Amino acid sequence: MVEKWGVSDDKRIYTFELRDGLGWHDGTPVTAADCVASIRRWSQVAPGGKLITERAKDISALNDKTFVISLREPLGLLTEIIASAATPVLCVHA
Repeated sequence: MVEKWGVSDDKRIYTFELRDGLGWHDGTPVTAADCVASIRRWSQVAPGGKLITERAKDISALNDKTFVISLREPLGLLTEIIASAATPVLCVHA
């Protein structure tokens, strides 16, 4: 779903930009807010998600295509955690 992502020099701010053309079954566009809500739901049950939220200052949408995870301290495994196929898997849903 993510076309490109980046991390700040201090390794505390991760920015994710969604690909163009993502949509739900009814044609409604998938938004960064959908991703943020899904990350928050997932982080309540997934050990890796709990680790992220323990270190997060904020997880928010900047606009319809971009969301940010801001951390209090660096977490080098952040991208591996959110991309993991271990259950429960992070799935974006409305």
